[in-house]
Amino acid sequence: MHEETSPHNSMFQKATFTSSTETLTSDLNGYVRKLIAEMAQNMDSIESVGPIAVTNFVFTNSDYQSTNKLGYALSDIFMMELHRFGFKTLDFKVTDYIRITPQGDFAMSRDYLELQNDISIDYVLVGKMTDYNNGYVVHARIVDINSKKVLASGESFIPNKLVGRLINNKHIQKTDFTIKVTS
Repeated sequence: MHEETSPHNSMFQKATFTSSTETLTSDLNGYVRKLIAEMAQNMDSIESVGPIAVTNFVFTNSDYQSTNKLGYALSDIFMMELHRFGFKTLDFKVTDYIRITPQGDFAMSRDYLELQNDISIDYVLVGKMTDYNNGYVVHARIVDINSKKVLASGESFIPNKLVGRLINNKHIQKTDFTIKVTS
């Protein structure tokens, strides 16, 4: 029976349920989607059909060896949104096995010894975050991994209002935004 003619449809009110987590993620997704659209407009032609690997976003004034939860969130959302835009993406943190533990079942790792050491990628998306008084400026680039040529770039601003909502919802802890600056 078609949905329009089902006798049960009149008994239920249509509703959309979203948790605050989904709304917050959607807000951040919107900033990432706009940034990817900007990058698509200024993109040089991609010559191969190879996948894009997405790395964690780092602070501009850091040693590029660590990130925070916002950096992790941005890279995950970029990977998802690039895939939605039709780009081939590669999740290089997926292992060749499933690890079963009392804490859960896992197929991802951050231990380079558990990951493939010969991943074939043509492009990498890299990103930096700069802390400003009222938010974070995010810069993203797609780079040819061999020639280091920048193929696309974009910039977005994520207001503290959104980051603050993420902090208040315990997705990101306030301490994750403390950076040490040495002179």
